[in-house]
Amino acid sequence: MKKFFLALLLMPAVYLFFLVVLMYCGSRARPSHHPDTLLVLGAKVEGSPAYPSAMLKERLDQAVRVYNAHPESKVVVSGGQGANESEPEAVVMKRYLISQGIPEARIRVEPKSSRTRENLLFSQKSFPSRDLVIITSDYHMFRALLLAKRLNIRASGSAAKSKSRKRYKNYVKEMFAISYCFFCDR
Repeated sequence: MKKFFLALLLMPAVYLFFLVVLMYCGSRARPSHHPDTLLVLGAKVEGSPAYPSAMLKERLDQAVRVYNAHPESKVVVSGGQGANESEPEAVVMKRYLISQGIPEARIRVEPKSSRTRENLLFSQKSFPSRDLVIITSDYHMFRALLLAKRLNIRASGSAAKSKSRKRYKNYVKEMFAISYCFFCDR
């Protein structure tokens, strides 16, 4: 009986360790060598006029680095407007990327999505890609690539290293999101 209860107590710890390993493996994703599209997934914008949150700025800065290595690629910024946001995330993202030197003509905007699955689905429908690189936070990359695979979207990834002070909270939230993705989001 003691062994049974010990095993019962260890199961959640093993599962959490499994999730951490998956998130780590996702963070190690590398972009393909000849992408035609870079898809930057949105995150919260702040203020009015709106500006990128620290997490979104990390993603956008990563997008600039990847774009500079692949300037022939188009950049799709994807993210809608949350109830507590003054503008759609994608509009703010486009403005930031232009300020960082990416030509406006290379940027496409998908302003309606409110979750990762929609980012991928709406972006692929509006701006079809043959060789997509998803750009998102390191802890989010595993789930983004998993959802792309489920949607039959050929994708690789380039993870932005998360340094924001909210990153540990985001890691915990992502564990729940991955679990939801495994068991409910088919």
